[in-house]
Amino acid sequence: MVNKQMVRFGENTARVEDNLSENLPKSEIKSLLEEAQSKSDGTRLSFARQIYQLAFSTDDQRIQSIRRNVRKPDSTVQVAAFLLKRAGVPTRIGNGIFLRAEEVYSTDFVEWLEVKDGDRWLAYTPLEGFGLQDRYLTWWYGSDRVLQTIGADNVDLSVVVQPNTNQGITR
Repeated sequence: MVNKQMVRFGENTARVEDNLSENLPKSEIKSLLEEAQSKSDGTRLSFARQIYQLAFSTDDQRIQSIRRNVRKPDSTVQVAAFLLKRAGVPTRIGNGIFLRAEEVYSTDFVEWLEVKDGDRWLAYTPLEGFGLQDRYLTWWYGSDRVLQTIGADNVDLSVVVQPNTNQGITR
């Protein structure tokens, strides 16, 4: 019998934070934060927008050094959230399902960046900027996976998305 165990939610995030505290690329972080500040208009949201744009720079050595230390190295959202947290900006990573008008039999979870502005959280999309998050059904916040196991292979989670035909949940 194979020993199967669910990983406690948040365990991976704690491990990543421990790794970062030991291997923090301080000069790269400082340089990126200074560059974003110089390009922003001085507001929190403008600064966050500049950080997000810098996080897209896959050729930048500073970004590459940070990508090696986050849980999902290819995630622009996680790199941006990491940098914004280092700058003291209240930030979180939203995870959920993209809301569609048509039925979808299999969908992937997506992640997005949220920044606190006053008493509300605003989601960031590169095309539209900051606004209230209404494109996704939020399942959780953080950088952990939706499902993690130890000692079990081929674990699959399928999500079916159907349009609301009975108006049970409305805006």
